[in-house]
Amino acid sequence: MLAGRQSHGLDTGAAWFFVVLWPVAAAWFAVAVIDGLYTRASRPWLRLAGTVVLGVGAGLIARIVVTHRDTPVAFVLVALGFMAVTTAGWRLVSAAVPHVLARRRG
Repeated sequence: MLAGRQSHGLDTGAAWFFVVLWPVAAAWFAVAVIDGLYTRASRPWLRLAGTVVLGVGAGLIARIVVTHRDTPVAFVLVALGFMAVTTAGWRLVSAAVPHVLARRRG
């Protein structure tokens, strides 16, 4: 996002971050609630994948409709990659830590 802010015409202050972020974040949380990502234990990885794809997709549509900004392919790829890494990454680390600790003890 930092690299693309000048192309968005949002050079000053931190407000540019929220202009770019809010549609994607709002759609992400709406889809996560509907999908039960944080409340249902069944099929967590499937729910996560669905929330990433549908949340980012809905967010990008909201970005186009509400802010009247174009959504280049690079933005789509960065948004999908960022959401996938940040939401799946900590889950992978938290699942791996107990196994690593058990190996060190045993």
